[in-house]
Amino acid sequence: MCNAHNHSRYCDCGFGGWRPGTAYYDNVEVRPLAEAFSGETFESYLNPNACCPVCGAHVYFFRSRFNGRVFFDTIGPPWDKHPCTDNGGPIYAPRPSEKCKAEKPAWKTNGWEPVFNVRVSESDDGWRINCNLTKAIELHVLEPSDPINKKGPIFVRQRSKLKGFYDITYLSHYSAQLPVTALSVEGCLMHLNIKVLKGAAKRNKSSLASLGRYILYHLGDFDWAESYLKKALFAGDESVLLDLLIIALQKAIKR
Repeated sequence: MCNAHNHSRYCDCGFGGWRPGTAYYDNVEVRPLAEAFSGETFESYLNPNACCPVCGAHVYFFRSRFNGRVFFDTIGPPWDKHPCTDNGGPIYAPRPSEKCKAEKPAWKTNGWEPVFNVRVSESDDGWRINCNLTKAIELHVLEPSDPINKKGPIFVRQRSKLKGFYDITYLSHYSAQLPVTALSVEGCLMHLNIKVLKGAAKRNKSSLASLGRYILYHLGDFDWAESYLKKALFAGDESVLLDLLIIALQKAIKR
């Protein structure tokens, strides 16, 4: 099984081996991708084992469906572009790298996680992503600026102390040069108005109260509801005291 690193020229995994116009080995000349393919759209792919054509460093090469091309030092937030090629000049397809970085990636240090088994679909209220984190989960992206590149890397990070809310970052469907970061929520919360969800993410007291009540009376999750109702109370909304009392009574009955 291929390990997606240090491929031989005979590797057929999609990142190794020789394909005209997409990589070179030995004395095969590197050509711009635009010369290597005909037509208006291209097959989007990520090469995690590329080599900078200028300095020879190990880099990640990504091409979007619309032929946007970019070298990254690391994949995932903060999406650091490789400085040798981040100058507006033409970008060529890379040769494979013979060395690998061992540093802990910035995205991992900052709490981001890559998602796997991703299925992206469009819904009436934005983009829906079915993926695996610690469990299978459905996320809805709230008004993203660009469509999601389904074949590019996608990372998510749960909002601190806001269960059900996630930041999501991905490469634009239109341009590899434009990483997008957006707010997303678990699918079970999408019956709420998007304005309420965005308000809760900004810790607006009335939005927090509405979210807490929805979780309490529609989803029946006392602990989850209590966390948001308490946030609303601490923000100054005393109307949630009755809801918190109901939760306390229900917990007492269950003991």
